[in-house]
Amino acid sequence: MSAAGFAVDADAVDAHAGDVEGRAGRVRTAAKAGTTVGPDAFGLVGKAMSFFFTDHVITASTTLTTTLDDLGAAGERHGQALRDTVARYRDVEARIAAGFGGPR
Repeated sequence: MSAAGFAVDADAVDAHAGDVEGRAGRVRTAAKAGTTVGPDAFGLVGKAMSFFFTDHVITASTTLTTTLDDLGAAGERHGQALRDTVARYRDVEARIAAGFGGPR
């Protein structure tokens, strides 16, 4: 798709959207892996030192898990936005071509 001085490779943008969505999925998988950290993950020593050590690790793990999940969701939204943009470019190109008697 191109015009004077402007070109969009819709297939490349669509492929990039797939890459973004794939990476977002891996980030969300990583977020789910972090949800297993709890007070029992550190055994008796962890329970005895919970105020000094375990509570901070669990809090950090929860924060990281939430952040990764949010990042994954943002990546998925970005991938969808790229796909929506490509669909709009293709629609505009088809309308322009139809206006000049091209394929509809």
